[in-house]
Amino acid sequence: MNTEEFVFRDVFLNKSANLRLPNTQGNFKIAPARGEQILTYRDGSSMLSKFPQGEGALYFCAAPLNEQVSDLVRNGEIFVPMLFKMAIAGTKGRQIAYTIGKDEVLEAKHKVSARGETNYKLRLAVENSKGQQATGNSQQPSANNQEFIPEQRIFGSKVLLTPGTQVRDAGWYQLHLQSDSTLAEFAFNYDRKESDLTFKSDESLAEGLPKNMKLLATNAEANFSQVVNEQERGIVLWRWCVVFALLFLALEVLFLRLWKV
Repeated sequence: MNTEEFVFRDVFLNKSANLRLPNTQGNFKIAPARGEQILTYRDGSSMLSKFPQGEGALYFCAAPLNEQVSDLVRNGEIFVPMLFKMAIAGTKGRQIAYTIGKDEVLEAKHKVSARGETNYKLRLAVENSKGQQATGNSQQPSANNQEFIPEQRIFGSKVLLTPGTQVRDAGWYQLHLQSDSTLAEFAFNYDRKESDLTFKSDESLAEGLPKNMKLLATNAEANFSQVVNEQERGIVLWRWCVVFALLFLALEVLFLRLWKV
């Protein structure tokens, strides 16, 4: 199973799990050509392949779906998500948002302007006081108004844009070929690594501490200030010394009065 392809990508939480893959009693041979393998047999031949076709894709299965030949239709954990992902793959859905600082590739339809311009520009959309988006053509330039020409490659009816490190601020970026028209919009967000709330365990923290440092557990029953004082000055024993001294003095007085030689 090719879990890197869109059909089975992000379907299974544990990719190394022993999934019950389909069995077939016979199959046709699929020529590799331009196809991408999605399911393969043990000998490396393809059972399910994907072939680009226009704006969509053609999926070809080497074995019939007849239950006498293949048990694929009875394999719900494979067959159901396979059909669902094949269906939504044809919608050409785009990412909701991109992350600043990552090598993101933006895809848009290629359009040739009347003047023959082919330099696409990305421009940060600026919101005015009324909450409406300005196109960035205002007379007074703004500090937040960013416009740049990203790296671009044209493939037939598509253009692939690589902004790289040119995107610095989060927001909506509008794609322009001419200043008076917006071809597409792309949302960029800051990286959320600093918001990751995954904590280390007490054991892993204790392993990396120097010898002169000690880890205080959060579930300790002692008073925190008392624990800190004990760590700095040690356990205070002078109070116990005073108590025992007074106790022994009292015993000595009793012995002197009651003991008869």
